[in-house]
Amino acid sequence: MTTQEVKEYFKQIRKEQSELMHLIEMRRREELSLLPKGITYDGDRVQSTPEDTLSKTAAKIVDIQQEIDSSILGLRQRKAEAESYISKLECSNEREVMRWYYMDNDCGKLLSWQQVAEKMGYTEKHVLKLHGTALLNLSKELKKDDTK
Repeated sequence: MTTQEVKEYFKQIRKEQSELMHLIEMRRREELSLLPKGITYDGDRVQSTPEDTLSKTAAKIVDIQQEIDSSILGLRQRKAEAESYISKLECSNEREVMRWYYMDNDCGKLLSWQQVAEKMGYTEKHVLKLHGTALLNLSKELKKDDTK
């Protein structure tokens, strides 16, 4: 794998995590829509046949949950593979940068480079340099594995 391919591989994991968080938020909103609404007493009262929104919303929630489950399964597999790649890095700081940025999240939010730097106690510039070095080293390691 080239350095760019390694970077794209890890970016895809981050993108999948973001999509998963979006699905979870969609499910949460649908669940909240099932809560009782407030009553408005102003205006004219109009009698009409209510729609069966409860069953429609419940069906949406089930569909979203199935997407979430599928997404989690795929993401777990990809993260396990990515972790095996990261563990090939010799430098613990490089491993840490890769794990913080691509693998971990903070209460459902992906970490920015600034947040990774704060967690590691480095400047953002140094963390980005470690990231670049990690990508180069991973590319070399994976090329070695391909030739074996």
